[in-house]
Amino acid sequence: MGGRKIVYDSEQERLEAQRESHRKQREKTCELRDLIFGTECTICGEPREAIHKKDGTPHPQRTLWTRKSLRSLNASDWVALCKNCHTAAHALMKLGGAEWGTIEKMLLRLKDDRGV
Repeated sequence: MGGRKIVYDSEQERLEAQRESHRKQREKTCELRDLIFGTECTICGEPREAIHKKDGTPHPQRTLWTRKSLRSLNASDWVALCKNCHTAAHALMKLGGAEWGTIEKMLLRLKDDRGV
């Protein structure tokens, strides 16, 4: 890429620098994901554990783990969910073949009924 070549005193030093670089990249990716999707479940407000495609279609796992992929996706096609709401959304999609709008209404109604 035309940059300066870094010379390390040892293989261990090179590996430590590489690990630190990867850690910083993961941190930036997590920050971008939080900026796009927030950190709370769209339904109940609990901490987000999953980001799910609203139409239920499969996607490569790495879609949500690289900054390049995150920048190119349409955020309105995705929803942030906690573990419980994610599990319930999958069950409703699998059992009833419901679309996201219907699932969202059902989960919100359930949340209101429970007073969550």
